[in-house]
Amino acid sequence: MRTKIIFLAFSLLFCISINAQKNDKSSPKSIELRLNDEYSLTSSKRVFPLLDINSLQREDENDEQNGLPPRFGYPLDVNFNTTNSGTWKILSNGDRIWRLEIECIDAISINLLYDKFWLPNGAKFHLYSKNKSQVIGGFSSENNRGTKQNPSKFTTGLLFSELIILELFEPLAVKNQSIVSVDKVVHGYREIDLKNMITNEAGHGDSGPCQVNVNCSEGQNWQNEKKGVAMILVNGTRWCSGSLINNTSNNQTPYFLTADHCIGNLDASGDTDASYYSFWWNYESSTCSQNSSDFVAESTSGATLIANNSTTDFALFELTESPVDSNVDVFFNGWDRTTNPTQGGVGIHHPSGDFKKIATHSITPSQGQVWGSNTHWRVNWSQTTNGYSVTEGGSSGSPLFTNDKRIIGQLHGGSSINCTDPANDPGEYGRFHVSWDGSSPQRRLKDWLDPLNTNQNYIDGIGTEPLITFQNDLNIVCYGSSKVINLNNIQNQPVTWQSSFNVTILSSNNNSITMRASSSNSTGGGWVKAILNNGVILQEDFIIGKPSSSSLRIITTGNGIRLFSKTWQELFGLGGENIEWKIIGTSVLKRNSGPDSILIYPTTTNHGQIITIAIRSKNECGYSNWKYQDFRIYSTTSDGGIGVMH
Repeated sequence: MRTKIIFLAFSLLFCISINAQKNDKSSPKSIELRLNDEYSLTSSKRVFPLLDINSLQREDENDEQNGLPPRFGYPLDVNFNTTNSGTWKILSNGDRIWRLEIECIDAISINLLYDKFWLPNGAKFHLYSKNKSQVIGGFSSENNRGTKQNPSKFTTGLLFSELIILELFEPLAVKNQSIVSVDKVVHGYREIDLKNMITNEAGHGDSGPCQVNVNCSEGQNWQNEKKGVAMILVNGTRWCSGSLINNTSNNQTPYFLTADHCIGNLDASGDTDASYYSFWWNYESSTCSQNSSDFVAESTSGATLIANNSTTDFALFELTESPVDSNVDVFFNGWDRTTNPTQGGVGIHHPSGDFKKIATHSITPSQGQVWGSNTHWRVNWSQTTNGYSVTEGGSSGSPLFTNDKRIIGQLHGGSSINCTDPANDPGEYGRFHVSWDGSSPQRRLKDWLDPLNTNQNYIDGIGTEPLITFQNDLNIVCYGSSKVINLNNIQNQPVTWQSSFNVTILSSNNNSITMRASSSNSTGGGWVKAILNNGVILQEDFIIGKPSSSSLRIITTGNGIRLFSKTWQELFGLGGENIEWKIIGTSVLKRNSGPDSILIYPTTTNHGQIITIAIRSKNECGYSNWKYQDFRIYSTTSDGGIGVMH
């Protein structure tokens, strides 16, 4: 699910609308119609009592000591759907509106997890705070991931209110087809700074005062890399950090690297379903000093765990919804398998669920001391112009970059000192080069991040610029005429062209190449490569020249390789297309049978007579040479039939 935060006015009512995924930016139908039936709505309200905050805080302290990611909300198990909860209102034309009011007393936020979600065409689903100051939706059939027979899980964003309303509009034509089933209501009891961004209030998250916003001067040279880093809401209740990561295909596959200890009971060889995860992009302060933001925070939801390993504490997801498809400005960060990283680098992270921060170090990463000397890097952070950033709870899974702007690890943890004594608050990161290899694809990175098996030691990151691809396909290139391949290189990036030995490049530029076969005798397979400025290589394969006769041959059916005089039998030409036939001699009748076959009738009874049959094939470039085969005629089956002469 993509969530985009905008400001929208509904007539006289001003509210903050969080438009999610592919939506029509519509208002809830009850607001459009100005329905006023408060009693029926309130009478079906589901109310949850105060949480035992003291008990939850003790649990959170234990979680922190055990290395679990911080928790901001408590999940309440429920079973709410359109048949057992809420109320339906039938409109004059037969359309219906279902609404359910939920109250979590003294909640800071409420968010919902759905075990089943599927909408028919025309249905719309919204959520909003009771005072309508915040709206999420509308969702439609374009948000479906499963089918009506097998609906998938779903998750929606945070509403910062203790009273919220779910609303489903269902047209008469699709009556009773919608599936909306809530299995968890998450009662938010801990501040998360998204509230300040969504409600446009000034404020500060829970991170320490030493932290440096990513848009301070320290982050000036990291404006691309920061866009790949996101905050994760884990199962709608906890938060971590992580980063989009590039692969050797440079194809914007939405792989996302984070920490293994952030993923709970998920395992790439078992339960891989992260449908309840959401990923928040551009969640940062727009300036160095302000704690509010002019940025538009957007989110996507859902992922599949494809690899993880506790040794280096890495987890790799493939996101269900790519932020690129939702037009979110992100960056797929590069990586480095180095075993000897250079001096200096940064960590970009979301400490304590706060705006994106940047921590800087000026040392050569050393061996880990807490989790493994050969499996982790250890860095101590440096004081910089605007603070002394360190990692905190919620920073887990965030990337460690070299000054070459490539990831060499993801955060496993640090101390609890934080801003109290930042000079003595190191961070330890699982080593990328160790995570590269493992016992299976589910326990290593290389199968996913090097799908081309290039064995590269490092690659750079890429942005969301349109992917450069070939605009047309080539099947064949001839000598007598030229062929052109075009690129959709909108930004006119530099391109270097290469070709196989049997192709002559007549002309080329950053957007196209014109070529022909090298000679009239050139045959076989050929290719051209477009080598892009970012290292991406595009290759187009095709046939060169006239067909070759070397692969042509003739076979018979019925009696295998045998033919008989005074008998119609079928011959097949193999090894080419558009077969033509030629029979040397006058002792055989023939007639067409199929595109690559003929029927022949040897008229001679001259036992042992030799006849010659030839075939050739044709393509766009012309005919192959004739391929001749000699046959000996036998007059009866007892004589052995016709045999091929070799």
